[in-house]
Amino acid sequence: MPPDAPSCAPSGKAIFLALESVVVARRLDLLDISKRNRFEALRADTKVGLTFATVACEAAEGSETRTRNQANARKAYGTVVRLSKKTRLEADQWEAVTKPLI
Repeated sequence: MPPDAPSCAPSGKAIFLALESVVVARRLDLLDISKRNRFEALRADTKVGLTFATVACEAAEGSETRTRNQANARKAYGTVVRLSKKTRLEADQWEAVTKPLI
C-alpha cells in the first residue's frame, strides 16, 4: 500500500470505544437478569411463606407441624423483607409479589 493511502484499520481508540460499549451493554443485561431473578425469588418466597402459614393454621394448636411451619413461614417472610429492601420493582412486579398477601 502506498504511504499516502488512507488506512482502513480502526484506531486503538475506536476499538476501545467499541469494546467499552459491548461491556456496558453486557453489564446492563446482567443487571436486568439480576433484577428479574430477585423479583422471581420474592414472588416464590411469598408463595412458599403463605403455604407454610396456611399449613400452620390448619395444624393442631401446639403440634410440631404447626411450630415447624410457623418457623418456616417466618423465614420466608424475613427473606422477602430483606430482598425487597435491595430490589427496585416496577409497579406491576410489586403487585405480583403483594397480591397473594391480600
